Amino acid sequence: MAGMAVVYSSDCPASLERVSADNAYVWQCDGTGDEVQINAAINAVQATGQTSSQAPTGGGGSVLLAGNNFNIANPIQLQSWVDLGGAFGRAGTHINASSGFTGSHMIQDAQTYTEITALHDLYLDGQNNGTALAGVYRSSQTAQTPFTYSDPKHIMRDLWIINMTGAGIAFGTSVRSTLLRDCHIGLCDGWGIDGSGLIDSTCSGIELEGNGTAGTSGGIQATGGSTNYSNCRVYNSHGYGISGGAARISFDNVVAIDSSYHNWYITAGKIAMSGCHSDSAGYGSANGTYHGFYISSALTDIQAYGCTSYDRNGSPHQGYGVYINGTAPTYSRLYVQTYGNYTGSFGGTTSPGSNSTYDIYGT
Repeated sequence: MAGMAVVYSSDCPASLERVSADNAYVWQCDGTGDEVQINAAINAVQATGQTSSQAPTGGGGSVLLAGNNFNIANPIQLQSWVDLGGAFGRAGTHINASSGFTGSHMIQDAQTYTEITALHDLYLDGQNNGTALAGVYRSSQTAQTPFTYSDPKHIMRDLWIINMTGAGIAFGTSVRSTLLRDCHIGLCDGWGIDGSGLIDSTCSGIELEGNGTAGTSGGIQATGGSTNYSNCRVYNSHGYGISGGAARISFDNVVAIDSSYHNWYITAGKIAMSGCHSDSAGYGSANGTYHGFYISSALTDIQAYGCTSYDRNGSPHQGYGVYINGTAPTYSRLYVQTYGNYTGSFGGTTSPGSNSTYDIYGT
């Protein structure tokens, strides 16, 4: 039998509170260390379900955070088979990291293997507290009895994550089958999304603004394989807009704008890009220093169809629309329209690699 718990914030209007007869699944916060009540509710709901090594038999359930502000001093520990959510209205449900926060993540998995979770309709504000504090961290996954590989199946949607001293959302090693959609991540000192351990997953409808640190991070680190990023917008990154690449990774209608470094910093194949765009890389840097699509080394199987790369600022910044540094990629197809770039359309190693075709046209 699935469980349901409600956790009220200290500022929740009394008219919205409904207390059950036995108070078994109702918690009231006082505005200090509210993770204690939230974790107690999560544990109570999870106890109605089953352990991760058992076949699904029902159980688990939902924890609703009711009210406006929850202040936490330690991480919220998300358990298997638990749905944790709030209200994403005009005010929304805010979870705030208190001064002196202890830990590296505002919300994290409670166990080495945590599966079948949902996290949604929450506003996480790190308030620039803690050291390398991430908004959400999904743990590294290992094979779990009776399964032969990890497949945790996490859903995260409608999250607003800001002011982290680390990443907005980060993943450990081999986190599979995750669906991340319709989120805003901004003003984080680390990667907006650190997808280095994210594989076999989908990220869609993500907006990333003002994330990263010069030369070390930026909007999205996409180095986990077999993952699709679609309909995402990355802008004003303080480092790279999008960095990485891996086997069977794909980008569909992903836009990178006004990054301080390269908008696209492609370091590995095999990847596919469709309808992707770069606008005004190197914003605020010396003219021509950084490029729209920067391919860093000898790679194989890069497919870019219907992509564009240009600079629309009044004073150009982006150097080349496409720049290849190193041996030309092999088994690749590049079809990119460029115009208005400071240095030109195509630079670096411009002769196609073996079994490759380049069609970079414009200015």
